[in-house]
Amino acid sequence: MYAHLPDPRLRQFVSHYWLSRNNSAPHFSVLPDGCVDLVLALHGGQWHALLYGTTTAPVTIALAPGHDYLGICFRPGQARHFFTAPAGALTNTALPAETLTRFPLSPLVEQIDEAEAGAVDVFQRLDNALLDQLRHDCPLPTRLDKALRQLSQPWEAPRCSRTAPPRQVATLAADTGISVRQLQRLFHEAVGVSPKTLSAIQRVRWTARQLAADTAHRISLAALACSAGYSDQSHMNRDCVRLLGVTPAHLRRPDVAFVQEPDPS
Repeated sequence: MYAHLPDPRLRQFVSHYWLSRNNSAPHFSVLPDGCVDLVLALHGGQWHALLYGTTTAPVTIALAPGHDYLGICFRPGQARHFFTAPAGALTNTALPAETLTRFPLSPLVEQIDEAEAGAVDVFQRLDNALLDQLRHDCPLPTRLDKALRQLSQPWEAPRCSRTAPPRQVATLAADTGISVRQLQRLFHEAVGVSPKTLSAIQRVRWTARQLAADTAHRISLAALACSAGYSDQSHMNRDCVRLLGVTPAHLRRPDVAFVQEPDPS
């Protein structure tokens, strides 16, 4: 599988692209990440596209052998600039994408077929299609984007001081200048989950990356829970099982990978 960062002008909207040629895997495991993904499946001159919303639990997606799969992973809340479907209608499900995109898919697929030999050419065509859409309908920053930026700040609280950026919904709403109810509505429409759920997803993903990087097991699970701002190690364990399907100790095993690409920002 090839993974690729988008054009710098797109990185506030798109996390990454990925491409799998001549797939041989029977399925793919998806973990919650707060993102909406556009996935194109191509085979024998035929294609279909699905728009996947964020999940709130681990999900296994069936794949077809011999197909090429191409994906765009949009950052939380940013798919709204490229699709007409509200993210809340996509949560824990997928919908046919062709009638939901703000940019034409058929010409893009034709260009991708022409670029079959080179992944870089494919990703360049994705850049061009998304940049054309932004030029056509230039998005302006909103209060939702301000709240999303706050939630995307690093999780770690130095020396267990609990000084990580505040993520209480009421505090987030006050800092953003809107009511809690309005913030909840905006997140449901644009992200597909509540601010509290997105915060939990981002924290558990940060925790999983720390465990993956700690190959020498230098940090204790209790210390990691403290650094991530969990109330205790049991709280961290519950969130890992609920959102990743495994315990933190399981994530330390050498044969276990964090399934999706880490945020390459």
